[in-house]
Amino acid sequence: MIRLSPCRLHGFDLLIVLATAPGLLLAGCGTDPGQAEIEEGPSERPHNVRVLEVQPERLEEYLLITGPLAPTRATDVSTEESGIVQVLTKEKGQLVREGEVIVQLDRRVLEAQMKSAKAVVELREYNDERTKKLLEANSISRQEMLSVETELEQAEEEARIMELRFERAAIKAPFGGILVDRFVELGQLVNPGERNQGDFDIVSYGANGERGGEGEDEDVVN
Repeated sequence: MIRLSPCRLHGFDLLIVLATAPGLLLAGCGTDPGQAEIEEGPSERPHNVRVLEVQPERLEEYLLITGPLAPTRATDVSTEESGIVQVLTKEKGQLVREGEVIVQLDRRVLEAQMKSAKAVVELREYNDERTKKLLEANSISRQEMLSVETELEQAEEEARIMELRFERAAIKAPFGGILVDRFVELGQLVNPGERNQGDFDIVSYGANGERGGEGEDEDVVN
């Protein structure tokens, strides 16, 4: 029969405590397992990114109609000025819009005349201001003042006429439609009032006798 003294028993207990204490200390000095898992978690993989630049574009809408074609409006367009055809912007069968230039004459002479008329207006305006000051000083009569004012008005009207002639040398479509025929070529001399000299035939078509809005594009399918 073996008897264990309390010291030996207590020593055994103390040994166990001392043996297990370093483990507790080591565990306390280490990092938190959960924190380590978060910090050492899987890194995010890079993804390919495609960048596109977006720009606004014009959206065109078309109306498809099935039915017979019928002209709803037609006209003959001719020149109002004499001159040499310098520019033709449209061919037969092409669409024209209201106010679009379809032919332009050589306007160099008209341009020079228009600038000359404007220069005369500037001179008349200077004389008008000078004459008004003389009238206020009673240096001239009222009749002389009226004569200067009349010359200024005439010069302004002459300049306006030249501007109109310059604009009329560029023939524009009166409404939107199709250029079905033309009787003019580049370099041709045209005169106003002569049939088939600088004429253009423009027709606006509609389906089932219904006329579309002026200046609008329509695609019609037979």
